[in-house]
Amino acid sequence: MATIRYLAYGSNLHPERLRRRTSSAVLLTTWKLTGWRLSFDKRGFDGSAKATIAATDDDGDLVHAAIFELSLDEKPALDRIEGVNRGYHAHVLSLPDLGEVHTYKADTEFQDGSLVPFRWYRDLVLHGARFHGFPRAYVDDIAAVPVIEDSDDARQREHDDILAAMRRAMAEAAGDPTTDNPTTDNPTTDDPATEKE
Repeated sequence: MATIRYLAYGSNLHPERLRRRTSSAVLLTTWKLTGWRLSFDKRGFDGSAKATIAATDDDGDLVHAAIFELSLDEKPALDRIEGVNRGYHAHVLSLPDLGEVHTYKADTEFQDGSLVPFRWYRDLVLHGARFHGFPRAYVDDIAAVPVIEDSDDARQREHDDILAAMRRAMAEAAGDPTTDNPTTDNPTTDDPATEKE
């Protein structure tokens, strides 16, 4: 089976979320992109902000990400879900030891710093960052992103169900399969994410 490598930094960070979109996805490792910055300013079609990344050439900026392998056959579906040609564009990075990895970046004309994400969207990113054990300061920055509630009840329930599944997965990984409390998700640590050597 032909495969590609995909770098997730936002709402697809958690394997539970990504596998609902691309069932073949397998987590390979986490990664640190030095000289890049995460922001929540891509204008979504629902009127809220989505995440994107941008190169800054400042070594003080850092994006923590997850690298997945998935079937090449599922790439067109992921492109469609991620909004290629509808505010995002596909972007390819070359990483040491990993080679070519695919990701998505917002088109400049779709960026609007006045927008904020829905709570459920911010929490998808937050749960993913906690799942991977990203550094506490990085996780805290995501948690501090201002949010609004989604007025679409059906969409809110759909994503609340996904978030609950994420919490269960993290609880099971921590050895407590009965836990479904967002305050007891996989605790973050001050250890940096492990960049593949």
